[in-house]
Amino acid sequence: MRLTDVVLWGLEEMNREGLVALPPPREEDIRRRLAVMPGQIQRLYCPDGTVQGALDSLFEIQGALFKARNPDLDYDDPEFDQD
Repeated sequence: MRLTDVVLWGLEEMNREGLVALPPPREEDIRRRLAVMPGQIQRLYCPDGTVQGALDSLFEIQGALFKARNPDLDYDDPEFDQD
């Protein structure tokens, strides 16, 4: 989870700055960082060349990690609220 948080932080900063296209060096860095994750998680990373696409893809990865951590919890349930 920490790895995805670090990557998301950088992408959110780029998004906040108004960058639309994901620079190739940043894309390579993200793929390098994700290489330590299991293959089924790595395959969830499917960016479309945009910062937003990379963000969406990383959120999918985080969702899968949360689900793997506690498979009985339905994170999509509108009643789910941990606050």
